[in-house]
Amino acid sequence: MSKDTRSGSAVLGGSPHTPRVADKKRATMMRRAATASVAIAALLVGVKALAYSTTNSVAVLGALADSAADLVASLGILFAVQQAVTPADSEHRFGHGKAEPLIGLAQSLFIAGSATFLLAEAVRHFLSPGPVENPLGGIGVILFSMAMTIGLVMYQRRAIRETGSLAITADSAHYAGDFLTNFGVIVALLMSSYLGWQLADPVIGLMIAVVLYLTAWWVLRRSL
Repeated sequence: MSKDTRSGSAVLGGSPHTPRVADKKRATMMRRAATASVAIAALLVGVKALAYSTTNSVAVLGALADSAADLVASLGILFAVQQAVTPADSEHRFGHGKAEPLIGLAQSLFIAGSATFLLAEAVRHFLSPGPVENPLGGIGVILFSMAMTIGLVMYQRRAIRETGSLAITADSAHYAGDFLTNFGVIVALLMSSYLGWQLADPVIGLMIAVVLYLTAWWVLRRSL
């Protein structure tokens, strides 16, 4: 068993590439990157909740559910990183790396629950479609969300280059994938409000729900 495995870093912090920084600095950078992820996710949940309250858009609700799932995932990553960089002790002779899959099981259940709620709302809007309110405000919030996500991903990738952390790599890849979801929300708002295609909003919301279900399944399989 290698030294990295005994410290638990093989699961979360390990990499086929040698990190560029010393262990102590590396642990600090991993914690900061994970903390930044939690902070940005919490901010986006707040602004998207405000946007949904003013637009009544299923697509915006989908973006809100996606950000809520991001927040739960980022909290799990932060906890797992904290555990992974904790040295082995008498009770955990091979480190604390098992924290990640245990957190992942809880994350998958939360994401699936968010998808189910979103699916129900999409069906309700299918049966009783209505106009989207304040579309420009919703688009503004989504563009702000995309800008904040760009900044976070850039910061995370800097940390990845220095630390080789697999946990931060996975988190960064997830946030990068959110661009497609946000772009879909903008399309839904434009089509519903300016082209009169009111079903575009629940259709995009349904697509986001499917993505969330697939994400929950992927996290569950990886955790198991």
